[in-house]
Amino acid sequence: MKELLPLPDELVVKFLKYYNLLALLNIIMKIRICTLIAFLLFLVLQTRQTFAQTPKKTAVKTLAAQTDYLSLGKKQFQHKEFAKALNSLQTFLKKDSVNKDGILYSALSAQNLANKKLAHSYFEKYFNLNGRNPLAYTNLAKLYQDEKDEEKAFSAIESGLIANPNDQDLLDTKTMLRVHFNRIDNNIADLEEGLRVQPDNKDLILRAGLLYENSGKSPLALPNYLNGLKTAPNDYDLNFMAGLYKFNEGVSIKRTADVMDINTYERSGKEIETKAFAKFKEALPFFEKAYAVRADETLRQNLAYLYRILEMKDKLAKVSK
Repeated sequence: MKELLPLPDELVVKFLKYYNLLALLNIIMKIRICTLIAFLLFLVLQTRQTFAQTPKKTAVKTLAAQTDYLSLGKKQFQHKEFAKALNSLQTFLKKDSVNKDGILYSALSAQNLANKKLAHSYFEKYFNLNGRNPLAYTNLAKLYQDEKDEEKAFSAIESGLIANPNDQDLLDTKTMLRVHFNRIDNNIADLEEGLRVQPDNKDLILRAGLLYENSGKSPLALPNYLNGLKTAPNDYDLNFMAGLYKFNEGVSIKRTADVMDINTYERSGKEIETKAFAKFKEALPFFEKAYAVRADETLRQNLAYLYRILEMKDKLAKVSK
């Protein structure tokens, strides 16, 4: 039972006034004394209860203020005010030291301030409380990556995937780590296995194509895109990537002619340019189909360039409007 607060002097004075008044009424109206005592007791208890509730209101205000520090810290973090965010969050955690959100955003703020020791400390607290947000695992992995700790970086991602199977951010971070630590072959093997199970998965097709192009296996990229187009012939991304592959081939060939001196160009430059233009023509159908799906500005510029060098004046006029 909560201890009742002592009555202030002014209430005692009021009490005596009420007592005298009721005593007078008792004489006049012949009210029984027990009724008078009961009423006075009720009045005293009600007054004390009102004052006893005052600390509760203060506690509610204090809780609201603490919650405001958490909201403020998150907002400051989103605005990249990491030092202010960390200060607000630490103030919040003084009153609620096991709040997972507060701990996670403190870890992220410390990480962005390059305070690796503090970031590790908060991440450890977060996981000890059974925190499972993918954001925690991806950023812990990046922290280990910065520290050149390859095994711990991959361990963080694997733990994250156990807690959050098939989370796309975790999978993308795993791919990024493999590229960073020169494990591209592992990425390709995983993607190829995924494509055997889901041959029509566009995301896997695109990711595999990009890896092929950046790992010395570029001849595999185009067949990969074309396989995807068999089931999704009007897909913007697949058409764009197939067109871009052919376009880049043409640019690479044409660059050889562009750096020739006049004499060399007269001997073999025209032949090389013809090969380059052939690649550009192969790129056109893919770009045109993609542009029909989505009139993207970058793609419009690519088409305008191709129409110009291939001297397709009518088509150039249409995309130049």
